[in-house]
Amino acid sequence: MESVIKIYFDHEPPYEVISMITEMESFFSNPAAFCTYFTYKPSSPYPKEFGLNYSKLIQDTNHDIELSRIFCSLRSDPMNFMPSLNVSIHRILLKNIEKSALIPIRVYILKYDVFTPLNSIRSALINRFVAISGNIVKVFSKKPFVTGMEFLCCKCKGQIFTEFPEGKFIYPKICPNPDCKNFKSFQPLRETAKCVDYQRVKIQESSNDEQSGVPLTLDCEARNFDISEISVGDPVTVMGVVKAESSDMHKNKNTGLYGLYLDISSISCIKESSTQDDEFSQEDILSFQELAKTSNIFPLLVKTFCTLIYGLEKVKAGLILGLLGGSEEQGRSTSHILIVGDPGLGKTQLLRTTVNFSLRGIYVSATTRAGLTVNITREGGQNLMRAGALIMADDGVCAIDEFDKMGKDQLAMLEVMEQQTITVAKSGVYCSLKARATVIAAANSAGGHYNPSKSLVENLKINAALLSRFDLIFLLLDNHDAEVSKHVISMHNGRKRTYEQAFKPEQPSYTVKRSFTQSTVFSQTKNSAKFDTPFDDESYTSFLQRVINDITIELSVETMKKYIEYARKFCKPKLSDEAVEIINSYYTSMRKDTQLGCLSITTRQLESLKRLTEARAKAELRECATENDAIEVIKLYQETVFDLKSKDFIAPKMSKQGSKSGNIGELSIAKQQAAFIEKLQEIALAKNSDVITFQELHEISKDLGLRVGDFGMFIEKLNMANFILKKSPGVYKICVKFYS
Repeated sequence: MESVIKIYFDHEPPYEVISMITEMESFFSNPAAFCTYFTYKPSSPYPKEFGLNYSKLIQDTNHDIELSRIFCSLRSDPMNFMPSLNVSIHRILLKNIEKSALIPIRVYILKYDVFTPLNSIRSALINRFVAISGNIVKVFSKKPFVTGMEFLCCKCKGQIFTEFPEGKFIYPKICPNPDCKNFKSFQPLRETAKCVDYQRVKIQESSNDEQSGVPLTLDCEARNFDISEISVGDPVTVMGVVKAESSDMHKNKNTGLYGLYLDISSISCIKESSTQDDEFSQEDILSFQELAKTSNIFPLLVKTFCTLIYGLEKVKAGLILGLLGGSEEQGRSTSHILIVGDPGLGKTQLLRTTVNFSLRGIYVSATTRAGLTVNITREGGQNLMRAGALIMADDGVCAIDEFDKMGKDQLAMLEVMEQQTITVAKSGVYCSLKARATVIAAANSAGGHYNPSKSLVENLKINAALLSRFDLIFLLLDNHDAEVSKHVISMHNGRKRTYEQAFKPEQPSYTVKRSFTQSTVFSQTKNSAKFDTPFDDESYTSFLQRVINDITIELSVETMKKYIEYARKFCKPKLSDEAVEIINSYYTSMRKDTQLGCLSITTRQLESLKRLTEARAKAELRECATENDAIEVIKLYQETVFDLKSKDFIAPKMSKQGSKSGNIGELSIAKQQAAFIEKLQEIALAKNSDVITFQELHEISKDLGLRVGDFGMFIEKLNMANFILKKSPGVYKICVKFYS
């Protein structure tokens, strides 16, 4: 036993530790017990690492006082427990493997149920075993860690091996040669140094934890095992021993100021280690399945979501669909949502509520590019990446408030929202990080209030390419509503109004399925399919209000949060043939009605409809997205600014009479641009030529009565947008084509 003990102990263990080793070896020598509590990856000639299911071990040995005392000593005395555990497993392997073939092994802890918050890591826990969870915010490069070295005695020329405790370089105290007794002159033999891999990471407490102020961080060190699979932004569970080291903050190294760090025993990524059995019990799954059978479950979710905000049912429905996401495994499955409107309408509260309903939610306000993506810093002579909000919210929700205040930093969102990655090429660092976050953004109108005479892009000052990446864009206007005022007053008086008090339907309510199946969805013609919207006599918002009015079931916020997370992870519905036909027909109708405006209808909108329809099926835990799901999503889509019936996306078709009326100059710049380009198209068709001069362009603008300021700059913008192309000085080519 002594030869094995020397491998794992740097000192002679006391009798109590030897007794602990004997008890552990006796217990784990039983093959059934060994296979029950240890997991390992097969390798040749034998496994090198073993994971101990500590929670199950404690639960099964609770009846045995002696074994319970030994195994419970992990938390209070890990410095002796972990080496003893390694010695016992090493000795068990020696019984079946040749001694010469066995090299040191590593035993690490799995499933340690007692987690310690970062704000509780203090000096009282030094040399104690703890388990913490959080997100990786910094990853340092891998370095060699010297554990010992041989020294040459300058007097007798003998070699002496010296261990370096905690990697601190020390000389031998005295030469072991009895005839030498040298204690002054030793020469280090650096080529004999024994090294192990060493890597340092920094972990930050999860944003969902209760905290105030700046989130706490803790340095963690891994020695003699590989953690290269962990990257910046990953949510992890780290187990190890709390230790203290001399602080580098002061030049005087003799001060008594020390810093705490965690000597890692094991580290695992939560996303990889989490399974259905770990997160949800069988009772939870059965209750979810029963809840999904409830009639009008989706309106019930809308009713429970953000009860502090009065009304806005369509926005709440869209946010829930964004939380659920689509079923796409290869491409993007996240649905991004933008809420635009006047101040004071509850946009921030909706964003915070959405973050609270996500297990990995990050809320930021008007942050910079580095705060959203990756910040490159130089520390200790090396470039380090610090994760931004989008990486920290990977596989979760990133809520961005005051989106319109970000300026050029908005362009950092283009890659993230479409490719779900962040490519870093800066300071010699080139890599691609995953950022599969659902972006929920809120923006105010330019000038404080939405101007109906201007387009959405003009009201927001947001890039059109970025707007097209949002699946849903809701426009909220500060209309005069007496019901909202009554609701606010009643909330301050401590009286919560019910939906029955707020909405009094004039006719009986009916369910979603019934209303959809009774309506005419398509009327087929010989050459095309024209989409007729269901229940045209009422909006989707009115429909939700009427259905919610009849719901008597109460759903707790915690239950809804678990239900949404279960549906998002384990429900992967596919579109039915009928749903595909409806979506395609609606998309085709939008494409045919597309006119020159602020945003064009592209395949991104088709993919958005597909993801939202799958999310609507997820709300009822169904494996198939039906025709009714597609129709309900389309009705919601028609209340967003993407619908071509919205006045902010319609470019007015100007007739010859209208073009001479002189009223075009009173329209927004975008609508004047639309009329100008349409007139150019008419002239090109009449002349049978697409070439036009600058002077002719100026005359046409005068005839239309355009008021666009600097006309040269106006033409240059059209040239940059590829509406016209500059062939030579003063000569342009008309490039826009219209399909009626």
